[in-house]
Amino acid sequence: MPHVYTIVSNRVCFGRWGRDMSFLSNMTLNQSEIETVCGALEEWCEETSTVLDSDDGRDAATVMLGLYKTGHGTKGSILEAMRRVNGE
Repeated sequence: MPHVYTIVSNRVCFGRWGRDMSFLSNMTLNQSEIETVCGALEEWCEETSTVLDSDDGRDAATVMLGLYKTGHGTKGSILEAMRRVNGE
C-alpha cells in the first residue's frame, strides 16, 4: 500500500514538515520514492551547506517533491534539475 509522505517516513527530512507542505498533501509516495527524494534532499543540503530543518531546507524539499511529481524520478535527475534552477 502506498504511503503519504508527510506521515510515514521515519527519516528526518520529512518528519516535521506536514504542516508546511499541505499543497502536496494529496501526493502519495511509496517507501522507495521517499528514499529517492530524501536522498536527493540530504545530498543537496550537504552540497549547499543548507540546514535541513530550516526555511531554506523546507523550500528545497518542496521544490524537490514538485520535481519528482513532474517526472524527475531519480535522485540524480532531481539534483540535476535543482542545479539548473540555481544556475550551476
